[in-house]
Amino acid sequence: LDLYKNDGSILFSDYRMMKSTDGNTTETIVGSTSSGYQEGIGSAARFKTITGFTQISKSNVAIVDNPSHCLRMLNRKTQTTSRLAGVCTTYGNVNGKSGRFYNPWGVVLDPRDPNKLFVTDYNNKALRSVLINTGEISTVLTGLNSPRGLRWNFDKTSLFITNEHYIREVKFDGKGSVTKNVNLAGSTSSGNVDGTPSQARFYTPLDIAPLLKGVEVIADTNNARLRIIDNNVNQTYTIWLSDTSSALIKNAYS
Repeated sequence: LDLYKNDGSILFSDYRMMKSTDGNTTETIVGSTSSGYQEGIGSAARFKTITGFTQISKSNVAIVDNPSHCLRMLNRKTQTTSRLAGVCTTYGNVNGKSGRFYNPWGVVLDPRDPNKLFVTDYNNKALRSVLINTGEISTVLTGLNSPRGLRWNFDKTSLFITNEHYIREVKFDGKGSVTKNVNLAGSTSSGNVDGTPSQARFYTPLDIAPLLKGVEVIADTNNARLRIIDNNVNQTYTIWLSDTSSALIKNAYS
């Protein structure tokens, strides 16, 4: 679930639809319950599965349509969609203006460059970048393990990426080159263990979000738990939930 405030409303994704709410009423902006790839206006547009989005301006939203292998653009004012990057319905591992993804998953805006997006490319096991004005795709980092969610830390100096069973931390210099690429917590082995970041074990963490400076919350999907990484005290721990709430977290992505 991604939430972004815009003009007093909250924008969120609901499987194959983008919706907004003011807290009292909910409106479907684009998409429907029907699966497919089709650009259009309102309910005429079709998505296969929305796995991420980010608001890139007051009116425009970049949306990841994972099974369609592409990024889509939503204009909130006209409720119209268009292709942003990738060749929709065709997968690959290609850079350039006609570049291709293979099941892209998450997307964030580069806080240093309003014309650049970062995208996790799940089956290419890579971090890719996209220039918004041209749709040009570049490969930033390879060697990831089924990357899904990605978020900037609290002060937007590090990019955190959820992999199969661990969290990766990536930093960049002023020119956009990678200067740091290390494990933040977890390992290649699955599990449900708290402790220091190197001792911690996750089981398919799906997404990550900053809570405070040095503190991140993880959606640990197959453990059906919310987990905390507190870098201020070098510890991970679990937010225990009721069985019902845990099931909701686990089944939301099944």
